[in-house]
Amino acid sequence: MSLLAAARQASFRASPAVRIARRGLGDTVAGPPVTNIPANLKHATNFFTKTPMSYVEFKQQCVSLRIFAFAGVTTGCVLSLMFDPPKSSYWVRYSPIYAVSYIKNVMSLRVEEDEDAFNPEMSPRENVVKPGSVIHMSVSRYENRKLGVLVDSCNPDLCFVSAMNAKGIVSEWNARCSKEQRIKKFDRLVAVNRMNAKSREMVKELKEITKRGDPLEMAFMRPRKFVASIDKTEYPELGLADYRTYEEYVTPLALDPWGALANWNSDGALCIYDAETGDAERITTASRIIEVNGVAMSGDDMLECMNGLDTMEITVLNWPDYT
Repeated sequence: MSLLAAARQASFRASPAVRIARRGLGDTVAGPPVTNIPANLKHATNFFTKTPMSYVEFKQQCVSLRIFAFAGVTTGCVLSLMFDPPKSSYWVRYSPIYAVSYIKNVMSLRVEEDEDAFNPEMSPRENVVKPGSVIHMSVSRYENRKLGVLVDSCNPDLCFVSAMNAKGIVSEWNARCSKEQRIKKFDRLVAVNRMNAKSREMVKELKEITKRGDPLEMAFMRPRKFVASIDKTEYPELGLADYRTYEEYVTPLALDPWGALANWNSDGALCIYDAETGDAERITTASRIIEVNGVAMSGDDMLECMNGLDTMEITVLNWPDYT
């Protein structure tokens, strides 16, 4: 390249780009701001009452209506979860209603302990518990992930403690609370984290909660004990059409209407009433027979004894309905 050509090329400079047009996407902000509720309400109302004259007017109606639609759907979902929550401890525990009672319980029932001692942050209540009353057990932190009790859940509407172990969450609770508040054998489990459901659903929920180590609340009900005088002279058959025997009790599954037990329900039970509810103490499929003539024995031995005796006194456990 000659010197003259190089000099001419260096003399030319690139000129800057010139904008000759601008593309409009139609997203220019128009109409009232989101915070202007009355103006947006007017446009949202026009969506149902007025035919738009242009696309801009129709778009503004949709934008304004979207504000109220979002607020309505969100409010509806929140109220539905509050007043009709799913049967899960997660929803119950994190609902706004539960938050208020949880804070109240923590502030009023928390027990301060020595830092060196075992501290599961339990909150025992010191009132005296009567048969049929409900005991509330609350544990927010625990090391042992095992509950420490066996439950009988063969009846879908009745779940109770059938055996207890020396180690577990329940035994740790019993070591801390008053004698009246201790969980005992034959106490009925009525709620888990304020969820009252079928027996197997509550047992499943218990396993999931203890596995995760989440805060645990359980409500137990003391059984009512009464003695039924059975006379088989008029009705020779005991009347257990179906039953199940366990180590320490007998579970009636079906009663013969012409048996001695059914005769007690129609005549003898009327002599024994619960002082608080006024209900007669009857033997039902939700009852448990634990003694014969004041003697505790295995379920098979109790059944053999009841079938062999003409007159006897059997000790029966009942639990009031829980709502």
